[in-house]
Amino acid sequence: MALPLPHTQVAIRAATPEDLPQVLEIESLAFEKHWGPFEFKASLEDIFLVAEEPAGGHLLGFIVACCCRLSRRGVILRLAVHPDSRRQGVARSLLEAAFEELRRQGLSEVVLDVDVVKGGARKLYEEMGFQVAEVISLCQEDEEESFYVMRRPL
Repeated sequence: MALPLPHTQVAIRAATPEDLPQVLEIESLAFEKHWGPFEFKASLEDIFLVAEEPAGGHLLGFIVACCCRLSRRGVILRLAVHPDSRRQGVARSLLEAAFEELRRQGLSEVVLDVDVVKGGARKLYEEMGFQVAEVISLCQEDEEESFYVMRRPL
């Protein structure tokens, strides 16, 4: 179980195969539709960062992004923080580290999508400089089937 910490005590590093059991646990707590081990193993080839307690090695959260070099765009595919560590700057630290890596790879923009019903996540993304570029509705009558596409320059 992850312990609450101020984000100044978070260590960000590249994910390893040994991290996958803890990543899968956080994934199961954060999302209704889960990625499985295959998706996360494949993501080890992309930008896959974890936040951990500096001393204990317990994972607090993770972020997965990929690079589209042709369009000079990064895509945030997955971001999750253990429920015990939310609202402590972990997601912000992960996003900042991902932005740094995307810039290092010469990209100029980053995009992500977020469910309309996840107001807290949207607020965080807006605080981090993202703006809603498009609203996608899979079902006109069901807000739970809608999401925002958000963009920000790097």
